[in-house]
Amino acid sequence: MRKFKHLAVAFGAGVLVLFFQNCAQQKGLDESADVTSQVVVKARLDDSEATPVLDPFEVRDEKALYVDFGRLRLELESGSILSHQDLAHPIAHLTPDEHQALKDLFMGSVIVRGDVLDPKPDQVCVMLYVEPYAILTTEAASYDMGSGSKCAPLDLYKLESKSRSGLKQFLTALQSRLADQL
Repeated sequence: MRKFKHLAVAFGAGVLVLFFQNCAQQKGLDESADVTSQVVVKARLDDSEATPVLDPFEVRDEKALYVDFGRLRLELESGSILSHQDLAHPIAHLTPDEHQALKDLFMGSVIVRGDVLDPKPDQVCVMLYVEPYAILTTEAASYDMGSGSKCAPLDLYKLESKSRSGLKQFLTALQSRLADQL
């Protein structure tokens, strides 16, 4: 009986540590990106996009290659949409309007945790991990878009408005359009 009591206390303490952490204590974009909270990533679609100057942030300029979402991969430069079952043959392509909308999403946007651009030092939240809605791969790293805490998820943010760019909505609409081809 005494053994169960110690086990229950240890388990309860572990649960508390995992679920009640302060969002402001987290650093960097994500653990795999190996960056500090003063670094943002400009994921450009082509070489014509200018890298913004963001004091006091260091901007890491990376070419965005593709986005994996659901069972699909969107190659950003070509607009080809592939199934993970056959990455050699596109199942569809972005329309010219969709391709322009995608370029507009990335223009003036950076990959960063939400609390880096718009810090809220007094904010405390329950640290529940949010699954990514997509994985954005650049020439340097892969980023779990929408992942992290609910308070400050890693995502593509517009610099001007300090709000999410709308990548999730774009991918959801694209997936709906392609539903009959999946």
